[in-house]
Amino acid sequence: MVNKEKEKESEYFRPETRLTKYNRKYCSCLVKVRSRQSIYRSNKSNEIKKDVNPYAICSYTLFTRIGKKKPIINCEDNYLWDSLSFEEIQSYAREKNIPIISKRKDKVIETPKSELIRRIRSYLFGKDNSRNKKRESKILKKNIKK
Repeated sequence: MVNKEKEKESEYFRPETRLTKYNRKYCSCLVKVRSRQSIYRSNKSNEIKKDVNPYAICSYTLFTRIGKKKPIINCEDNYLWDSLSFEEIQSYAREKNIPIISKRKDKVIETPKSELIRRIRSYLFGKDNSRNKKRESKILKKNIKK
């Protein structure tokens, strides 16, 4: 019998990803903590809580607590964005300050999932992004060595 949570974890990632078991757990933990935070925001309560840092929570839970050193993990490149739920994508966009609401003809409209994914991809792989420049330089170095 296969655990449903393990099935969901494997759905988060591209099949060709090279993440280890702990790295996958870390990345899926980030998605879960972010989505829980957005659920808390949507509940109307009188309590005011500060935003939690999903990176701190997940690295403590999976690495620091058991005495492992946290490696540098790039989760964003390994996610299957289409398989994530709309709430999970919205919470990632909120964290990275990507607009999740569109204004059209004096109406405020919630941005559709496909548009949010497009915005996230342009944020991650856009020409103006320094992350993209680092990737390009690594690719150029690899091509020169060959």
